[in-house]
Amino acid sequence: MKSEYRGLLAAGLSIGVLILWYAFVAPSPKQMPAPQVSPTTIQEPQKTAPQTALPETKIREEGETVLLSNESVALQIDTLGGVVKGWELKKFSRNGKNPRPVTLAEVQGGILDLEFRNANFKISKVLPFRVTQKTENSVTLIFTKGNISVFKKIVLEPNSYQLKVEYEFANHSRETLAFAPVLNWGKIPYEESPQRGVLFFKSPPDKWHPVYSLNGSLVSVPYEKVSMSETVAGSVGWVGAESRYFIGGIVPVGKEASQVEMGQYALHSNEPFFFTKLIFSPVQVLPGEKWSQKLNVYGGPKDLNNLKALGSNFDKAIGYGWITVVAVPILFLLQLFYKVVHNYGIAIILLTLFIKLLLNPINKKSLKSMKAMQELQPKIKELRAKYGKDQQRLNMETMQLFKAHKVNPMGGCLPMLLQFPIYIALYQVLWNSVELYHAPFFGFYKDLSSPDPFFIVPVLLGVTMFFQTKMTPNPSADPTQQKMMLIMPLMFCGLMVFLPVGLGLYIFVNTLMTITQQWMYNKGIRFRDLLTGRALSRS
Repeated sequence: MKSEYRGLLAAGLSIGVLILWYAFVAPSPKQMPAPQVSPTTIQEPQKTAPQTALPETKIREEGETVLLSNESVALQIDTLGGVVKGWELKKFSRNGKNPRPVTLAEVQGGILDLEFRNANFKISKVLPFRVTQKTENSVTLIFTKGNISVFKKIVLEPNSYQLKVEYEFANHSRETLAFAPVLNWGKIPYEESPQRGVLFFKSPPDKWHPVYSLNGSLVSVPYEKVSMSETVAGSVGWVGAESRYFIGGIVPVGKEASQVEMGQYALHSNEPFFFTKLIFSPVQVLPGEKWSQKLNVYGGPKDLNNLKALGSNFDKAIGYGWITVVAVPILFLLQLFYKVVHNYGIAIILLTLFIKLLLNPINKKSLKSMKAMQELQPKIKELRAKYGKDQQRLNMETMQLFKAHKVNPMGGCLPMLLQFPIYIALYQVLWNSVELYHAPFFGFYKDLSSPDPFFIVPVLLGVTMFFQTKMTPNPSADPTQQKMMLIMPLMFCGLMVFLPVGLGLYIFVNTLMTITQQWMYNKGIRFRDLLTGRALSRS
C-alpha cells in the first residue's frame, strides 16, 4: 500500500474503532424484561427456576431489625431470614442531585439468605430467627423447630468493610437429614452515576451487575445480559455484585461451592432485581451431628489491598485482566505520589510525568525514525514515478533505499507498540481507581471521577493535540491525509467531554509532554540541558 494512504487508513480505522467501542462495547442502559407481578409479592421468574427465599414484602415488616455499625459501614439485619437488608457505606455517597450514601443492599435482596435446596425435610423458606446475643458490631441468631436448629453469627470487623459469618445446622432427630446449602447475594441495578453524552460519545453505564469467580477466572455479566435463570457448574470461589467502584460478595471459607446460579426477579415496582447464588454440594447430616460453614463477606470500595485479604482471587474483581502485571505497579505509584502531595489531581500529573520520562528513550527512537522517513519522501516519490507500473521492482528499490540510508520503515511504530501495555494499564488504573471517586482537584473540580463540568480539560486537550499533529513528523505530504489527521484532535476532544476529568487530565498532560519532547528533539535539547539552563541558549 502506498505510504500516503497508510495514514489515511490508520485515521479511518481509529475512528471506526471509536464508533464500534461506544456503539457496542459500551451500550446505553437497557431496561431488563420484567414479568408482571401482584403489588405485594415477589414472583419466581419461571416455573422451572429453583425456589428462592424471598418472601412477601408485608411479611418482612414483621421481622426485627438489628443494627450493626463501625467506622465505615452501617448494617441492618432482618431477623426474618437473618438477611442483610441495609448496607450503607459511610465514607461514600452516590452521584446525582440528591447525594446519599452508597448502598449495597435492599430490603428485597435477601443477602446472606440460607436456602435448604432439595431437602428431605420440611422447613420454612424464610426462617424466623431470634436474637440470642447482640453487641455494637455482632449478632447471634438462632432458629429452632422440632428436631432442627439453625445457628447464625454475623460479626462486623472493626474499621472494615468485611463481615465474618458462620452458619451451623444441627440435626437432633434420629434420621439423616440431607440438603444442598445455597447462599444468596442480590441487588437492584440502579445506575451509580448518570450517563452523559450523545450517540456513541457517551460515558459507559455504571449499573450494578452480577460477578463471580468460576474455576479461578472472573466472570462479570453486564446487567442487560442477565438471563431469567441460569446455573453454571464448576469451582465457584465467590459470588456477588459490582459497579465501577464498589463490590459486594460472599467468599466461602474452607471449601468452594460447586455451582453458581444467576437470574432476575421483578419487584412490585417493576424495577429489575438480580441475584447470584452459591450452591454447595449436597450434604448429609447424621443424627446428633452438625453441618457448619464459615464465610467472609465484603461490601465496600474496590480497594486492591482489601480485596486481596479475602483470598479466592477476590482482587480480580478490579478487572485489570492481562495488564495486571503493569497496572498494579502504576496504582502503587499513584498512591505513593498521593501520600506526598495529598491531592490525586497533582498525583496524576506527577505519575504521567514520571512515566513519560521513563519512556523517553523509546519515544526518542520513534521520533528519529519518523523524521528519517520524512526526509526520504522525495526519493520515494521519484521511485514511484519511475517504477510505478512494476510493483515488485518498486518494493525492491524502496527497500534498497531504506537499507542505504539505514532507515527502518517500522522504526516509528515498534517503539510505540512497546508503550501500549503501559498506557493501557495507566488508562485502566485511572478508570477503575476508587481513589478518584469524589476526589477533589482544585476550585470547582470536586470529583475527578466525573466528567469535566465546564469542558475546560477537553477543550485544552483538543488544542494541544492540534499542535501535536502539526509538530509531529509526517512521512507523507499527502494533503488528504494531513486533513484527516487534523480531525483526530476534534474526535478526542468530543470523547473526553464524557470521560472522567482525572482521565482527561492524564491525557492532557501526556500530550503536553509529547509536544515538549518533540520540540526538544527538533532543537537537539536534552533534559539535562533544561536543568542546567543550556536550553535557552540553544532555542
